[in-house]
Amino acid sequence: MDQVIQEGREAFVAGVEMRRCPYKDSSRRDAWLKGWVEARQTSRAPD
Repeated sequence: MDQVIQEGREAFVAGVEMRRCPYKDSSRRDAWLKGWVEARQTSRAPD
């Protein structure tokens, strides 16, 4: 699943919208979304 999480992170960096997750099965979808959300959270710099 680490690979799928990494794909989610890379998708965020590439500008892919969250709703464009390529996976239909719940475990891979959850992992991809986890990576996407983690990348979004780390991209926000605190003021």
